[in-house]
Parts: sequence; C-alpha cells; structure tokens
Amino acid sequence: MALLEATLERCRSAQLKPHQKLPLTTSHLIPHFLQKTVLANPTPISTIQPMDQTVRNHVKVILHLPMSTPNGLLYCSKRDGELGIPKLEALATRSAFKQGFTFLNTLDPAIHALLQETRLEQRLQGLAKAMRLQWPILNFRVIDSYKKRMKTDELKASSQLQSEGRGVTAFTDDMNGNAWL
Repeated sequence: MALLEATLERCRSAQLKPHQKLPLTTSHLIPHFLQKTVLANPTPISTIQPMDQTVRNHVKVILHLPMSTPNGLLYCSKRDGELGIPKLEALATRSAFKQGFTFLNTLDPAIHALLQETRLEQRLQGLAKAMRLQWPILNFRVIDSYKKRMKTDELKASSQLQSEGRGVTAFTDDMNGNAWL
C-alpha cells in the first residue's frame, strides 16, 4: 500500500499535464499493482479496497475534481460517457478466480498437493462469498457475469444520484456522443 501511494505521488508530481497523467495511471501503474495483487495468492478484498480508494483520490487530485465526485464518473466505461478507470477490486478478484479455477481443475497431483497446503480453495470460497457468488464456481461465465454486474451497478448508482446523475442515462452506450473521451 505504501509503495502504491509513493508511486502515485511521483506520478502526481511529474511535470506532465493531467491528460498525460491519467493514461499513465490507467495503462501502466494500475496494471503493475494489479499484477502484484493477483500474484499474492489471492489478496483479500479488505486489502484491495483501500488501494482503490488511493487510486480514486489520485485521479480526483490530478484532474482537479472535488473529492465528492461520484465514483461512477471514474469507473464507468468511456462508452457510457465516463472516464473508464480500471477498478482494482473487480479486476483482481476476477483474475484470482480465473487463475484459481484453472488450478483447481488441473489433473497434476503436485499442484493438488500445493493447493491443499496453501488452502487456496478455502480462500477462493471466502472471496466468492464476499463477492456474493455461489460456490463452487463451475465456469468462467459466472466470473464474467460478475464483471458485467459490477459495471451495471456502478452505472446505476451513478445515474440515481440526485443532481449529478441526471445526464448519465442520456450518454449511456452512445459511441458517437462519447467519442471525445
């Protein structure tokens, strides 16, 4: 967490314009830390959520947005008229599930022994419970539907805001209207 904060601070203080810092954050820094969270044999959501908060604050600072800016503006896709910042919580949990699912379905006895020793199945089961997914997960489609559900929930929450959410539905899934983003 401290490394993420230090890296984002270096990005913030770099001699770049905001429209240069944002792609640096989304295309290089977030994937770098995503890899670290996925390789950590799955990182608990309680560790990933503060990382998301740090990234949100960083984006709001570099774009000179008030801290009260709704998260939907950041996380919803560019196709829906928002910024399309990757959400570490959603990406890390999906990646961990897909990798864990692949490991659990392997036929190699050495991998099965390793999985029992590291209790990967129990950790994945706890992660599924936190994500409100039914265990056991039988295929990747369940995980992909979780991604879609997260995006629609974020868009729905953004559109239901009293003052900021009025124009959200007008720009949803409008490729031509949102091309400038």
